[in-house]
Formats: sequence, C-alpha cells, structure tokens
Amino acid sequence: YNGGLVLPCAIPLGTYAVISLRNDSIVSLYSENFPNVGTVSFSLKDELEKDDLWTDYVKGVVSEIKKLGYEISQGFNAYIVGNLPNGASLSSSASLELLFGEIIRDLNDLPLTDLDLVKIGQNAENKFVGLHCGIMDQFAIGMSKKDYAILLDCATLKYDYAPLKLKD
Repeated sequence: YNGGLVLPCAIPLGTYAVISLRNDSIVSLYSENFPNVGTVSFSLKDELEKDDLWTDYVKGVVSEIKKLGYEISQGFNAYIVGNLPNGASLSSSASLELLFGEIIRDLNDLPLTDLDLVKIGQNAENKFVGLHCGIMDQFAIGMSKKDYAILLDCATLKYDYAPLKLKD
C-alpha cells in the first residue's frame, strides 16, 4: 500500500480513554493493556524524548501538533484500555494516535480536521517513534464510516466511500 490503492474498513474494536483535567501541564498516562509499565508522565512544556514505551505514540502526537505551531497547555490524566490485540496488525498504534489527537484537539480547542489528525498520527509514528508506516491505518481509523469501506489512493489521499455491509 506504499503509494497505491487500498480498501480498508473499520472494525468494531478500538482504544478508549477516560481523562481527568489537571491544573498544570503534566500528562499522566496509564494503560490497562500494559500494566507492568505503570504510570508514565511528562510535561507539555518540556522537549519530549522517546522512551521506547507505548507512550511514545502519545508523545509523538503531542510533538507533531506542536511542530504545526499549536500550543498545548492543558494537562490531563488518562486511563487507557483497548480491545485491539497489540502487535496483531490491527492498527493498535494508529488507534492510540488518533484517540490522543482527538483528545488534545478537543481539550485545547485546536482547529484541526480529522484528516489533519490522520496525517499527524502517521508523522508521529514515522518521525517520533521511528517506525516507517504508510497512512492506511491512520486513515481507516480517522476517516471510516459504519458500513462503508474507503477506496483510498495512498499517494494522493483522494478517497471515496463504498458501501460494505459484512453482517457477522
């Protein structure tokens, strides 16, 4: 799918978070999927560094949004759980990127579109995390509609929706 046509669709699995706001610029993350890692915290004021943990995907999103010139100042605590199997090629990293793109956009009232968040997610994975992926996973998560597949040209990002009802 590197620069070609793909036909992804959404599946009824995902990544979910419950957040509480803080009165500072600290982001504190805990994932039920990685309990051995414990809570990881970082300041939105600091230059972010890679830790080789699942939290790098969140840090990458923060980093990419900041590179676009947006201020991210609202700290929060997040409890994350997902039912996408990690490492099963079902886009668990892209799901995390898009989830936190939406959280950060909403908390900071940023004028970012869903397509902007898709691109931010891919850049986070490519530039911050260091995994060279295409854009299909982020696009499928950020742009899918129920009962439709997306005919996506990964080279141009032109897309069209195609009805797809898979039932069971």
